[in-house]
Amino acid sequence: MTTTRRLLAAFLAILLVAQLTLFVDSSWAREQPTTSSPVEEQVSSQGGSNVGKESDANTSADTEKATQDSSKGRSNAASEGDATNAAAPAADSPATTSAPKDAPLRAPVTQPVIEGTLVSKDGKTTYGALSDPKASLSLPKGRKFNLRVHAVFPSATDKSIEIALPYGMQWDTYFDFDKTLGWVGELQANGVVKPHQQTDPAKKPSVVYGRSSAGTLTLRFQDTTQEVTFDLPMGLAFSFNPGLANIADAITLTQAYTKAGEAPTTQKVGTDLSVTHLPKLGDIRFAKNYSNLLNANGNVEIGADDPQGTGHDIAWIAGLGPQYTTSYEAQMLEDYYLAMLAPEKAEYLGRYSPDGNNGVKEKNLKVYGPGEQFTLSTGTTYTVPAGKKLYVWRRTNAATIPISGYETAFNPMWRFPVADFPVGSVVEISQIDVGAKFYSPSGTSAYLPYDASKLKTRRYEIAKPKEDVYVNTTMYKQNANDKDWPLWEGYIADDEVYLGAPGYEHTQNRTLGYFTLGNRGTGNSKPKTIIIDYDVNDTKIAGVTDQALPFISKAKPDGTQPTQVSDFTVTFWNSKTGKTFTRTVDNPKQRFIVDDVLGKHTEDIYIKHIEYKINTIPAKTKFTCYENNQTGFEGTTEQASFYFRGRVLTNEVREKGKWGDDPTLFKTRIRIENTGEEEPTWHHRNQNKWDFNDGKGEVLLKYPGRSYDHVTIGDTFTAFTGKSFIQGHGPVFSYHGGNPMVFTVGDTINNSTFDYFDPRWDGSAQGQQTYKAIYYVSPLGDDLSFQMTYRSVYGSKEDWNKDGAVDERGRVSPKQPNVYEVPASDALKATYPNAKVYKLDFSGFTSKQDIYDTRATGPLVAWREESKLTPYAISGRIGHILPPSK
Repeated sequence: MTTTRRLLAAFLAILLVAQLTLFVDSSWAREQPTTSSPVEEQVSSQGGSNVGKESDANTSADTEKATQDSSKGRSNAASEGDATNAAAPAADSPATTSAPKDAPLRAPVTQPVIEGTLVSKDGKTTYGALSDPKASLSLPKGRKFNLRVHAVFPSATDKSIEIALPYGMQWDTYFDFDKTLGWVGELQANGVVKPHQQTDPAKKPSVVYGRSSAGTLTLRFQDTTQEVTFDLPMGLAFSFNPGLANIADAITLTQAYTKAGEAPTTQKVGTDLSVTHLPKLGDIRFAKNYSNLLNANGNVEIGADDPQGTGHDIAWIAGLGPQYTTSYEAQMLEDYYLAMLAPEKAEYLGRYSPDGNNGVKEKNLKVYGPGEQFTLSTGTTYTVPAGKKLYVWRRTNAATIPISGYETAFNPMWRFPVADFPVGSVVEISQIDVGAKFYSPSGTSAYLPYDASKLKTRRYEIAKPKEDVYVNTTMYKQNANDKDWPLWEGYIADDEVYLGAPGYEHTQNRTLGYFTLGNRGTGNSKPKTIIIDYDVNDTKIAGVTDQALPFISKAKPDGTQPTQVSDFTVTFWNSKTGKTFTRTVDNPKQRFIVDDVLGKHTEDIYIKHIEYKINTIPAKTKFTCYENNQTGFEGTTEQASFYFRGRVLTNEVREKGKWGDDPTLFKTRIRIENTGEEEPTWHHRNQNKWDFNDGKGEVLLKYPGRSYDHVTIGDTFTAFTGKSFIQGHGPVFSYHGGNPMVFTVGDTINNSTFDYFDPRWDGSAQGQQTYKAIYYVSPLGDDLSFQMTYRSVYGSKEDWNKDGAVDERGRVSPKQPNVYEVPASDALKATYPNAKVYKLDFSGFTSKQDIYDTRATGPLVAWREESKLTPYAISGRIGHILPPSK
């Protein structure tokens, strides 16, 4: 009986508790506002994820995984009760759980969270996390990474996240975020304030020596945003080297919001960064190994009273490295200088190479005389010795590339008057000190230490002047141990020459060969006669249309004057009739063209023989011509190869790598004679045994200065494939807006252009051609309707749109291809089911002018001067066709 009563009492108690619980739950639900809590919104019936609402986001699997990975390292800021609520069913589902027995009767609250983690670009490596108090992390110079941000907001307004980077850091993004990512959908309209858009000067990018970097990114979120996770690309400065070993407050991540009735709240986490792998001031040396320039005494010989003095062969390096930097990396230098010592009575001639945009500036050169003092980078006072001068080149407050060999060589020149430096004298030019001091935001920095034993000295020996002219070989021996030196005569076996692209056979100019010529001696040469004979074996396989003539056409920076050319004659050959005729030319241009001499374009007239006189070949001088500039005309960059070009006239084959006296070879010969002198009988190239019929028999005459009384000969051989060359599709996207083109997912792009077809001139293998169609693929099936834009780059088609109605940078032509959609292949559909393929059909353009305007691309001739004389020609630069502009 007692047991029965106890069971009944227990049962009644359970009923009472259940009724009270139901009453409390229903009563609490009636008293609460209908809006769900922040945590409940995360799991609402809309299916939201922890990076935003799925209805807006369509979040990718990669983003979800990144969010999950980042959540593993979160601090457990939320209470166990909040975690329980986070696991509850959606707000519009019937409640099936009751509040814990001792829990207060209130709505769930989300605890604010702000976290930042440094992860590698591939997401596989974690470098560390931001914290409060701030962390202290270490990364190598120039390291790029992603800052993975995770934030949880409470119920509040004015929600934002700011990421502040100081000088020494750099953003690696244009802040054009993928609009399909969930967290981007949480942003307010115009919720991204980029660093350059900030109104607070402290938040704008830092600008040092003209370089802008870092700054603060502000992201403003909607009031309904609860939680976001995203990556921001950044890194230690990578487009220049600030040289900072430590960066205070390298990353500061700030979360801000305002709760109802409360003052604004901010939470910060951050880190300092120490920087490893900083380059040292260790790249102090000669630019090259100059042992092949030295005589038996280990010195560089200079002719007595040579006006060129030391010349420009020796270049010096004084920069950062060689580890952890490149020769072209800009350094943020508050002060940089190079100090060199030379004899007091040496005459400074300047630098052969121009200043360029980097290194030190000639205008800032300061010269200290004997007894004057200079403060070295070590702080020591240096007194210039008697009989010496100290030359100090300096660059201050600049983002510059130190003397590294990039862009231009650092090659100062001095001459030594014979009165003070007679034959046999040995003089020295030495590096004395190098100073490099980085900009510091704190205003305090010091010169970098270096190993003084790296400082270099070069000795010059004053020698008796004598000429030593060479052709088709090099100014100096190939290495210091070359015993068979000097060589005066040589041959050059050229690469194979192609017939031409289909439709342009026998019309395209090809590089058939080249010559080299100079004087490696210590004295200027006698007056010379230069003779060039093309196709000496009369194979008639090719005809020469132009030649870069071997002489000096303009004054050089070392004072070398232009060559005096006289008695210039040229013999032309008519390939159709076989006849030849001769012309005399006054003041010939170095870029010598058949059409230029004849005054009109000719299809069948070629150069057979050239002969002219010159006053001298200066000592220690290579004859040079000049490369094409960007417009296809003669530029300012010297080159020692004198190319001759022409057209392939037959379909015959000549094997590559063949040379000698075989009469089937296409051989071209250059011959240097002493003007007005009788020459000894010569038998073959590189002859070193001679019989002067004086009873002494054969004698060896392989000695420096041979050109003083001997002829000098060089041969060039050319091979031919006998086949037409089809280039096919050339480099794609070689030039366009953005590298690579950057699109924001979800945006509509207008007026964007790119190159599709960009064949380039390489002297032999590529040339002009036409095409019939271009296929344009839209992998995702977007509408890619467009107009074709034609652009004549660098004036390579100077006749393009002669009416001048549109500027040269891009014009929509009235000659548009027929554009229509064609079926996508099964292989493409397998990867991109929605892909669309468009065909740009050019087959409707058939006239010569239309083909040239719309279908022709690639070079037909090498020089712009020749393209102006040749109908429908494109010069050796680039002809671009740019589809599309939507």
